[in-house]
Amino acid sequence: MTDDGSRSINRLGSSRSRYLRQHAGDPVAWHPWGDEAFREARERDVPLFLSIGYSACHWCHVMAAESFADPAVARALNEGFVPVKVDREERPDVDRVYMRACQAMTGSGGWPLTIIATPGGKPFWAGTYLPRESRYGMPGLLDLLAVISERWRGARSELIEAGDRVAATIALGDGGGAREPGEELLLAARGRLGETFDGRNGGFGDAPKFPTPHHVRFLLRMWRRDGDDEALGMAAATLDALARGGIHDRLDSGLHRYATDAAWLVPHFEKMLADQATAVLAFVEGYGATGRRDYAAAAERILSYCERRLRSPSGAFFASEDADSEGEEGRFYTWTRDEVLETVGEEGGEILCEHLGVTGRGHVDGRHVLSIARTPDAIAEERGMTAEAVGGMIDEGIERLRERREERTRPGRDEKILADWNGLAIAAFAAAARALDRPDLAAAATRAADAVLGSMPANGRLLHRDGEPVPGFLDDYAFMAWGLIELYETTFEPRWIARARELMETAASLFGDGEGPWRFAGSDAERLIARPSDVYDGAHDSGNSAAAMNLLRLSRLTGDPALEEEGRRLIAATAGLAEQVPASFTALLCALDAAIGPSREIVVAGPDGPEASAMLREIRRRFLPRTAVLRLSDETAAAGIVRVAPALGGMTIPGEKATAYLCEGFVCREPIAGAAALAAVLDG
Repeated sequence: MTDDGSRSINRLGSSRSRYLRQHAGDPVAWHPWGDEAFREARERDVPLFLSIGYSACHWCHVMAAESFADPAVARALNEGFVPVKVDREERPDVDRVYMRACQAMTGSGGWPLTIIATPGGKPFWAGTYLPRESRYGMPGLLDLLAVISERWRGARSELIEAGDRVAATIALGDGGGAREPGEELLLAARGRLGETFDGRNGGFGDAPKFPTPHHVRFLLRMWRRDGDDEALGMAAATLDALARGGIHDRLDSGLHRYATDAAWLVPHFEKMLADQATAVLAFVEGYGATGRRDYAAAAERILSYCERRLRSPSGAFFASEDADSEGEEGRFYTWTRDEVLETVGEEGGEILCEHLGVTGRGHVDGRHVLSIARTPDAIAEERGMTAEAVGGMIDEGIERLRERREERTRPGRDEKILADWNGLAIAAFAAAARALDRPDLAAAATRAADAVLGSMPANGRLLHRDGEPVPGFLDDYAFMAWGLIELYETTFEPRWIARARELMETAASLFGDGEGPWRFAGSDAERLIARPSDVYDGAHDSGNSAAAMNLLRLSRLTGDPALEEEGRRLIAATAGLAEQVPASFTALLCALDAAIGPSREIVVAGPDGPEASAMLREIRRRFLPRTAVLRLSDETAAAGIVRVAPALGGMTIPGEKATAYLCEGFVCREPIAGAAALAAVLDG
C-alpha cells in the first residue's frame, strides 16, 4: 500500500531504468509500461495516465518534486487512473507514438510528456509539463485530473471517439509522396537555412537553440558542391558559437543539451552521449573543410569528456549526465564572481573573469555560466601584457576552477548503454581518429563496437539497450551501421563492412516494406496503437536519413548496386515532405548530395609503409564527403576484403610501393603513384 492508503503499490523499485527508479519512492502507484498496466485499467475501467521522460530531464524532475511527490496528486492519480512511467530512452517506440499524438493534438511537444489514454492506450489528452495547480492560463494537474475523471464518468463516449481519431491520425504513413528529387531540393534547403540563419550569434532561428549538427554538415556539402562560401560561413559561425558558448562546458568539455537563449550562453545543463557524438562529427568535417585547428581541438575535447565521464568498463558508453545536482539545475556548472576570485586569486581571477564573462550580474539566479567572452589577445592588448602571459594565467585559472569544481556534488549519471547512441559515438571516434591522425581514438571506437556487438545481440537480433529484451529499433541498426562504416574507413578491417552490411540487410527486412520510408519499430516488435516512420531530422539525424546514407556508402564500398538502389528509394520516399519543409531534412539531403554525386572511389593498394600512409594522409586531410576509400594489401586480402568488395579481386597488389586507383563517375584513371601525384588529382 502507498502512504495515502491507495490500492496499489509503486512497481518501479526493481527497474533497471535509472529514470524509473528515481520515481520508486513516489506515493503515485506507478506501473512500468507493460501488459499489467493495461489489464488493470480494463479491470478497473479507468483511463491510463502516461508520464514519459528521461533521467537527465530537468523539467521531469521539477514535475516529480512538485506533483508526483504530493499526496493529493497521488491520491487523484491512484484512485482515478492507472499511472504508467516510461523511460523514453529505454522505450523510444512508445515515446515516438505518443509524442506524435501530442504534436497532433497541441502542435508541439517535449518532456515530460503527459498523456491520458483509454484502457486500450488510445490518447485523448496530451501535454507536457504541468504545475500542481492551475496558474497563468496553464492547467494544473489536480484540476485536469478532476475534469478528466468527471468526463470519463459522464461523457466517456466523447473521450473514446477522440482517442480513436488521434490513433487513426498517427497511424497514417509518412513520406508525402515518392518522387525522384534533384539538386533543386538541395538548393531549397540551402535557401531556407540562409533565411533562418542568425548572423549575429550563429545557428538557426531564435531561442531555444539546438546545435542540429546535420545543418552544419549539409552546409559544408553545399560549399564542397558549389563553392558556396556563404554556406561555409554559416557552418563556421555555428561551430564557432558552439565552441565558445556556455552550451560548451569550459572546464570539463562536453556539450549541454541546448541553449535557452539565442546567444548560446545559458543551456539546459544535461549532457547526452548522442549530442556529443553528432557535434564531434560536425567539428571534424569543419576541420576538414577549413583546416582550422580550433575545430579539431573542440572535437578532441568533447571526445576526451566522453572517455573520462561516459566510458563504461566494457568499453561502450553510458547515456548521459543529469542537469541537476544538490536539487538545483546547473549548480555544478555555475559560479559567482567571488567564487572565481577566491579560487584563482585576485590578479589571475580578474583576467579569468574577463575571459569567461563573469561580470558579477550573473546569468542564472545570480550565478554565471562560463563562456569565452573575450580572447586572451584582446585582454593582453588592453592590459599591456603579452598574449602568452595572459594565456598562461587563463590556463592556470581554469585548472584551479576545475579542481575546485570536483569538490562539488557531481550530477548523476545514467549508466544505461544504448545501441543507437553508441553507434553515433563509434562514428564520431572513428571519424576523428581518421581526420586527426589519432590511433587511440580508433582503438576506443573498436572497443565500443566490440562491446556493443558482443553483448547486445540476442538470437541474431540487436537489442536496444544492454541487458533488456527490447528488440532494436531502426536507429539502433542505422546508427550502429554508420559507426561501423566509419570504423572501416579508419582501420580498413573488412569485418566492419561485413557487419555493417549485415545490419542494414536485417534492417531492410525488419523495418522496410519496399514502398514508403522504413518504420521505426520492427515487424516483430510489441504491437502499439501505431507503427509510424521517423523521417524528420530533429536534434539528430533520423534513422531513415542515416539508413539512406549507409546504403549509398556500402554500395560504393562493396560494389553492390542493389544497396544504392534501396538508398535512393528511401530518399525518394520522403522527398515529397522534404520539398515542403526542406530544412527539416538536412541529414537526408546529405544522402541526396551523395546520390547525385559525382562520387569517387579510391583504392590505396600496396604494402603498409610510408608511401601508403602518405597517400592516406592526403585523402584524410581534405573534406571529401562523396569519396569512398578502400585499402588493398596482403593483410586486408587475408582478412577477407575481396569477399566483401569483390571488385578488388581483379586489382594487382603492388609488391613494393603503394599505388592509388581512383574512379569517378564510372570512369577509372590511370593508377597513381606517389602522394604528391594523388594530391594533385584530388585538388584538380
